[in-house]
Amino acid sequence: MSGSSPSDLAITFRTITRRLGEARGDTPDSHVANLVTGLDRQLRDAAALMDCGPDPASIATAIDALPADQWTDGQLGALRAVALEIGRSIRAVAAANPDPESDR
Repeated sequence: MSGSSPSDLAITFRTITRRLGEARGDTPDSHVANLVTGLDRQLRDAAALMDCGPDPASIATAIDALPADQWTDGQLGALRAVALEIGRSIRAVAAANPDPESDR
């Protein structure tokens, strides 16, 4: 992820909802509530960086809408860091899933 381009990041954010659903499976809310709360915070962080709504699709759309010459190294680095945190959160949700048949 450290060398990911804005278009790579847009794809990452577009797939969050699907990946979270696969990781979660039928895990009860009580088993993943803290993890999902952390993910919500991470999405708000990404939304703040992109000045958009905190849902993954809005973030991806904002990433795609920003021309390449308008990205700053700091903004891109911060967004990459948030994307890495989100990946860790999704893996933690998968680890909390008691279903051994789940797609992790």
